[in-house]
Amino acid sequence: MEICQKDIIVNVMIHRVDVDVMRDQNIEEEVSEVDMEIAYILIQCDLGSEESIIKEIMSIPETKEVRGTYGIYDVFCKVESDSKESLDDVITNKIRKIPKICSTITLHYIPSQGGK
Repeated sequence: MEICQKDIIVNVMIHRVDVDVMRDQNIEEEVSEVDMEIAYILIQCDLGSEESIIKEIMSIPETKEVRGTYGIYDVFCKVESDSKESLDDVITNKIRKIPKICSTITLHYIPSQGGK
């Protein structure tokens, strides 16, 4: 079987298109992460209700992390959504309405100040 220059050029072009598509997909993934609205919520709850509250918060699809904590706040969670309105809805109508939650403090990050 003989390989001609035309075959090599076609293979190189196909490879280049594949690399460009992969690069574009990575860029889209990075952009989508940056476009997400993120909030961190500190929760105070009734004594002994931490585990049930953690379990209920974990069932909310927008929850990315939830942990029991020592100190003034009993539970910490990280919530992500594709819009501020959706994030507000999750915090106000899903998390804050969970029985035995006494108070919450919501921290919204500042994208322009970087971090990781």
